[in-house]
Amino acid sequence: MIQTVELPNGMRVRALNRLDPPVLYHEIFATRTYEKHGITLSDGNCVFDVGANIGLYSIALARELRGLRLFLFEPIPEIFTALKQNAANHLGRADVQLLNVGLGQCAGSAWFQYDRNLSIAASAHARSVSRAARGDVRFATWASACVRDLERIGQMHPHMAALLLAALAAPVLQFAAVAMFAAIGLALALRSAICSRRVKAQLQTLSDAIRIHAVQTIDLVKIDVEGAELDVVLGIKDADWPKIRQFVVEAHDVDGRVDRLRAIFERHGYHTTIDQEDWSLHPLLGIYTLYALRAPEQLHGNRPHSTSEVSNDG
Repeated sequence: MIQTVELPNGMRVRALNRLDPPVLYHEIFATRTYEKHGITLSDGNCVFDVGANIGLYSIALARELRGLRLFLFEPIPEIFTALKQNAANHLGRADVQLLNVGLGQCAGSAWFQYDRNLSIAASAHARSVSRAARGDVRFATWASACVRDLERIGQMHPHMAALLLAALAAPVLQFAAVAMFAAIGLALALRSAICSRRVKAQLQTLSDAIRIHAVQTIDLVKIDVEGAELDVVLGIKDADWPKIRQFVVEAHDVDGRVDRLRAIFERHGYHTTIDQEDWSLHPLLGIYTLYALRAPEQLHGNRPHSTSEVSNDG
């Protein structure tokens, strides 16, 4: 059942659960993950939001910029329903295309696995994502990271977080604390196994979308697709690379994927910066964010009306 969640700024959004919105809010509004390392957008720009989930990133853009052309890709029907409701409530000022498809290396279909209690982790590559996680880290370290991140998004009181972190760090109390977290983790894993769903969704390539919608220039491609990020990038034809000015990509570093993505971007003329968000869990999960920027004069067509400027600070 889709529910309404109120965010720290007072905005109300529709979501499958009460955890996803504060996580997304922290990334998009609080730390402004998608505005770092020279990424800029202006009125009238075109954005591809790949892995849009409930649409919070596009909503944030539309609150600050006018005349945007937004393409929101979300393959999972249940999440897409929440996305449509949020678009109707918050994206009236933008030219919006809502697309119930995923992007990949080639057109076709794929099975997606998701837990509606944590829809932001929905993935067609769950095994690949799990391989990026560090296997040499103690359980107490994982538990501490979870506590810090829950406190970070306001889902755990600071006093309680301090007590739990102290217990996890104290040799005398650590065994009991770890046992408690292990029990909680087992319960959550069982709930996830019970609630986990598989859906088959359609795929197209990014170049397919460019052709179908007659897009001449894309100012930003934001990719957050839980393990399919390389597939999305490999779905760009050579002729379409010059049309894209900027990328922000969340990547799970499996088999050197982050370096491979950087090499692809740099081969196509982008200045690329690799960073990590401030989540305590990201270093443990092997998650990085790539920022790739092309100089405006290198864009196909070199639109004279664009006011965007790029400043490389990476």
